[in-house]
Amino acid sequence: MSDVPAGWGTELATVAALLGPTVAFETDPLADLYVDAANEWCWRKRHEAGYVDATAADATANVVMGCTLYAAALYRERQSVDGYQSYEDFPTAALTGGSLGRIRQLLGVGKGRVDASGVEPGVASARLLARRRRRAGWLW
Repeated sequence: MSDVPAGWGTELATVAALLGPTVAFETDPLADLYVDAANEWCWRKRHEAGYVDATAADATANVVMGCTLYAAALYRERQSVDGYQSYEDFPTAALTGGSLGRIRQLLGVGKGRVDASGVEPGVASARLLARRRRRAGWLW
């Protein structure tokens, strides 16, 4: 059972609009599953980062966009081993993947093992700064 408030995140029609009119997303039997999985993953990541989204109104436009992009990414990655499907014989220079960083930015969640979770921007303790300096090889 999920704690995601009803109506929080993205909707089927929003993801279909993002994918475009040539993609039959709404007729896919798993379309609801992609949308629900994206909403639950995005809600969980925000919850883990300390956000309290108790109602559907707490999902701002950037959160809805992040959920929509993640649902579209899940749909585009269906039945593939790693990343988006491609029918190219040779890989291109610009890969189509890599949208997870943008999605996490829109959701307001940090990067794992890089950003300090629970610390507001610009407010870091002396202990945290000392640890970062030690890791970076600073002497003081």
